[in-house]
Amino acid sequence: MVCLLEGAATLYEYNDVFYVEKSDSLFLPLYPLSSASDQSKIETGQSLSLSKNYLNTLSYLLHDCSEIRDQIKTTKYTAGSLASLIKYYNMCRSLPYIEYQFGPPAAKFQWGLFSGINFSALNKKNDRYKND
Repeated sequence: MVCLLEGAATLYEYNDVFYVEKSDSLFLPLYPLSSASDQSKIETGQSLSLSKNYLNTLSYLLHDCSEIRDQIKTTKYTAGSLASLIKYYNMCRSLPYIEYQFGPPAAKFQWGLFSGINFSALNKKNDRYKND
């Protein structure tokens, strides 16, 4: 489980499912799929099912901050969008938070020309063959 943002409301991700923990008492999953979903028709006559279940869970958990109610409705089921919402919730409650940013490791290549002088201050002494 990866912690994406930690505060009064904390966001986790595990196997493409997000979880929200609020004040160490509620720990709820945000499921993208639901039996109660919105149906909208597209041009080909097929219906497209868009789940809004995670939005209901977010509305329940973050109900004590009225400033973000409209933002909850437009939040997408992505790490960036959910982390942004949880960040604004913590800011709304004036509570400290820690935002973690993970990126894939990347190799860095730099091209250039360099030159210089090899200088060493190391002096070699050989006391083994010294005559006294």
